[in-house]
Amino acid sequence: MENNSKTNSIAESFFDRHGRFFDRFQKLSTLAPMKKLFVLAAAFLLIGCGKTEPDSPLPTIETEVANTATIGETCGGAAEKLCESKLECVFDFDKADARGRCVDNVVDKEIKCPLAHSPVCGQKGLQKNGYLNECEATRHGAEILHAGFCTLDPAVENNCEAKAIGIGICFKVMRGFEFDAETNRCVQKNVGGCEAEIPFQSQEKCEEMCL
Repeated sequence: MENNSKTNSIAESFFDRHGRFFDRFQKLSTLAPMKKLFVLAAAFLLIGCGKTEPDSPLPTIETEVANTATIGETCGGAAEKLCESKLECVFDFDKADARGRCVDNVVDKEIKCPLAHSPVCGQKGLQKNGYLNECEATRHGAEILHAGFCTLDPAVENNCEAKAIGIGICFKVMRGFEFDAETNRCVQKNVGGCEAEIPFQSQEKCEEMCL
């Protein structure tokens, strides 16, 4: 009886601190001592499992918002400012810092192209770029030159009929010379891209080969 009294005293003290269990414990007074101890042990276990440590703070991830230009705004330049998605930076290579304007690079919006990966090299004006497939090149108004990505054409070097062409979309200006048959003289040309096909590296070489 003395042991039962101590058990009741301990349990009542414990559940008094955890009020939501006190009423339930009162119903255990009619149970046999062993059953009472079993239920008491289960209660301790449940309360122990219910304790959780405070959530650890999530790590802070620093992000940088891209500074992009919208249609008609200046792109490129010393800051290498990009155009928004689906816009193309048309450069003015006569400017020292290669600035340009963002324009809509899709010529035919009615064309819906598949996502098939079959790259081709296409040319628009004085620029060669790779396109996902022939459909994408046509959609962007590019003349398809060949299958695969664009590469430097070795036949351009020292060729009086070749024109200076930029390859790829990079904020880099390259200068060289080409022969202008209409004026019968060698003229300097500025092109931009990741690399360039330049017929002549100097005016002297151009004049030596073409005049």
